[in-house]
Amino acid sequence: MASPYVSTLFGQSVKSVLDGWTALQLAVSHGFGGPDSQEKAEWMVYAIETWFKENANIQSDELEDFLTDVMNAEFDMVIDDNSLPQVAQMICKYYRLCREGLEAEVRQSIASQPKAALQGCTQGDSNQEVDGEEAENGEAMACCSGGNAVRAAGSQSAPAHPVQPAQQNNTDGEDMEVEDGWEVVKRGRKK
Repeated sequence: MASPYVSTLFGQSVKSVLDGWTALQLAVSHGFGGPDSQEKAEWMVYAIETWFKENANIQSDELEDFLTDVMNAEFDMVIDDNSLPQVAQMICKYYRLCREGLEAEVRQSIASQPKAALQGCTQGDSNQEVDGEEAENGEAMACCSGGNAVRAAGSQSAPAHPVQPAQQNNTDGEDMEVEDGWEVVKRGRKK
């Protein structure tokens, strides 16, 4: 079923990127955004498409900041797996291609866009401890994707398959830990 928000080729490309973003699809599939998680993900497509229509020169770092804010506010997640810059750059690339009228190239790229790799994700039990604390919502997720690992709610479980060592890029070090090649993504707290 087509999303009611997707109206243009650019919107279709944004949807394909977000459908392939493992962190977002993990949040949606496990209801981190509440019962309306799927609708929030669909709204993101509309919001991004509208923002680009209304503003001439959105840069990938601006889009990355927007995605960071949405993931924190709507899904109560902090994403530190290096996927945010990749997602933002891909969306900006699609916008540029659409603006230049390269429709065939966009459609071909959409068709080859990978889907989220949720099959490597595992769910921990509700009694699992996270750094000496029990996970807030009783859920802990671990996921391997493209050599990076994503964890929500600070999962301590072993990887489903080997991954390459993660690179620590968090400047404050509070939301992310690197252990055994995993990047730990802890759910953000609303202020």
